[in-house]
Amino acid sequence: MGCDVTLNEARNSSGVVFEPTIESVDLEMSSGIHSQHSPANSAETCVPITKVREFDGTGISLRERFDAWHDSFDYFYEAKRAADPDRPANWRHRGWYLNDLLITMHDLGPFVGHRGPDQVKLELGYDLLVRYVREGTQHSLHEEIPVVMQAGQIYVYRADREFSTLVKDRVKTIAVGMSFDAQTFDTSLLPNFLALDPTDPNTKVLMNVMERMETAVMDPRKIYEPGLDLQFRAVLEDILMPTPLHEPPGKSAIQARQTAMKAFVDRNLDRPDFDIEQLLSAFGASRATIFRDFAEDGGLQHYVTSRRLNRAFRDLANAQPSRGKINEVATNRGFMDVGHFSRLFRQQFGITPSDALLISNQPESRP
Repeated sequence: MGCDVTLNEARNSSGVVFEPTIESVDLEMSSGIHSQHSPANSAETCVPITKVREFDGTGISLRERFDAWHDSFDYFYEAKRAADPDRPANWRHRGWYLNDLLITMHDLGPFVGHRGPDQVKLELGYDLLVRYVREGTQHSLHEEIPVVMQAGQIYVYRADREFSTLVKDRVKTIAVGMSFDAQTFDTSLLPNFLALDPTDPNTKVLMNVMERMETAVMDPRKIYEPGLDLQFRAVLEDILMPTPLHEPPGKSAIQARQTAMKAFVDRNLDRPDFDIEQLLSAFGASRATIFRDFAEDGGLQHYVTSRRLNRAFRDLANAQPSRGKINEVATNRGFMDVGHFSRLFRQQFGITPSDALLISNQPESRP
């Protein structure tokens, strides 16, 4: 079976934007191992790949490159620079459809992006994003929860929610977007943001599938197994909605107590005098029980400090930049020594409190 290859270009001053066209080739059946979800009919040997957009800023001056990228990507982010405009950065993004999955690749420099109400209300054709960070680090705030997206890991988050993001240096990612309508599981159960465990066997399989997707869209003439999009969906569903195993007796009661304790801690984080005594009194548990329940979190004190830092990150990212703001936030979150606060903040998030303040979408307050 043969497929015609067509590619229509539309150039503008911001780089190259490709109108949606079918870019298909006659592909041989791969001899590799196929997922049981993969269709085996020969018609699948012709794989349709639709290139929907491409921006390459390398041919544009450094000072104009960010603005050109932003003009081509403002449907997703309202963005601003996070570094000197003359600082070298590639500013590239490309997108393809593989059947009904949107595959995007990004190579971006320092910026702060806000996905706000104007962007969320646009119909993008996908509601869920699976992002595989290949190089660099990206800091985000999802539903008031700060997250650090690191190289070599996969993150799943909802595109139908508002969030903010900060790239301090350079980040390269591949992402897959999909519609909730195409999912076979209850998407209402999904959290707004989820970091996948890179040591989990299913996560490693998902990484492999996304790397093969990257190869397919970059050079569709390479041997490519049919049903790669279905393999992606099947593995992701196994990760997000695993088949529940029989829980040993008493495990659900322990989990319920741990959840209740953490909720109690969160409600009392703003009390400067909060310590283990309040938990002992509220739950009638022994110290040994509390130590066990918080062991996976590094202990009770580590959990409390981490949660306070999370709230400080949120406060800074939502604050109006002004003199003394970092000191004010640190004090409000129970850190009396701003230097100690800054060290802990950097240890947890990999950026400084000043960097987090950059994420703010509020105008700067002038004295």
